[in-house]
Amino acid sequence: MSHTYYEFFCPVKVIAGKAALEHIPYELNGLAAKRPMIVTDKGVRAAGLLEPVIAACEESGLDIISIYDDVPPDSSTTVVRDIAAIYRKEKCDSIIAV
Repeated sequence: MSHTYYEFFCPVKVIAGKAALEHIPYELNGLAAKRPMIVTDKGVRAAGLLEPVIAACEESGLDIISIYDDVPPDSSTTVVRDIAAIYRKEKCDSIIAV
């Protein structure tokens, strides 16, 4: 019998509901995050659902550094690698998933 050790820690905070968008900059500020990246798909972007998120960030003086909107319905590790490469290149420090 193998005695392997595995630990996975993935702190994720989900913010939803009334006034959730207005809290995004506050939450990022609490994490000292100043260079967020938005990850979404083309349908969400085309529907204008990013606009309130971007507006809430801009109103608080927080700039969205990058928007990745090429997430397919059935994603793959290739997409994760693409996002990670952009995240590193643009020196992002947080992700907003929409």
